[in-house]
Amino acid sequence: LKGPPGIGKTYILSLVMGEMMVAPKETRHGTKPYIVLFVAPYIDLCKQFIKKTKSTLEMQLGADWESKVVKIYKHGANSVVSPEMLKGKLDDGARVFVATEASADRLLELAAYAEEQKYKLLVMKDEAHYCSRKDGKSMQLMRMVKLPAKKRDRASFVHRGIICTATPTLAVRKMCDHTACNMLLEKAIQEGFCLPYEIVLPLLTDKADLAKGGNPADARQVAYESAQAWAAERG
Repeated sequence: LKGPPGIGKTYILSLVMGEMMVAPKETRHGTKPYIVLFVAPYIDLCKQFIKKTKSTLEMQLGADWESKVVKIYKHGANSVVSPEMLKGKLDDGARVFVATEASADRLLELAAYAEEQKYKLLVMKDEAHYCSRKDGKSMQLMRMVKLPAKKRDRASFVHRGIICTATPTLAVRKMCDHTACNMLLEKAIQEGFCLPYEIVLPLLTDKADLAKGGNPADARQVAYESAQAWAAERG
C-alpha cells in the first residue's frame, strides 16, 4: 500500500486483518487460523495501530480482545517479553502480536514457532521505508511470507503480508509481489485527503554574519557560543 498520510492505509490494514482473522473450520489437515504480526518503527505507531483497529479486534476476538493482543516493545537492552513467553501467549490463544522494529527479532522467533505449529501468518509492516535494508529483522519477517520464486515451496502460499509506506525504497518495492494501492501525493491533494503544502527550510545564520550578508553559520558552533555566553552571564 503506497500513499501519503490520511488516505486510510491503517483502515485498510484493519479490514484485511478482520477478514483474515476469522477462524477457518478445521480440515483434515488441521489448518489453524491466521495470527497477525505487526511491525512499526516506534512505540507510538504501535499504540496508534491498536487504537485505530480496536473495533475490528473487538469484533473478531470478543470482549476480552485485549488479552489476545500482545505488545512487544524493547526499551534499551531489555525486551518486555521473552521468546518463551511469546510462545506461551500463542499457545494460550493470543492472535495479534505488535512490535517495534527494535523488537522484530522476537517476532522472527515467534513466526518460526508458529509456522511449526501450522499457524498461518499475516505480517504487516508499517512505515516500511524505515529499516528496509536486507538484513533488517522486519524485512526477514516479510521474506517468510513472500511468494517463492519457484512453486516448490507450497507452505509459503498460505501466508500473507502487507507493506505500507508513503515513500517506498527500492528494497521495499522488490519485496512486494504486487502493488494494491499506489496513490500519488498530487492525487491525494485532488481528492481532498491532503492539503497543498509548502516546504519551509530555516536557514541558521549567525547574527553578525547576517548583518554583513555572510554565509550560513555552523549550527554546532552557534550552539556552543550561545552556551558559553549563557554560562559567562551567570558567572
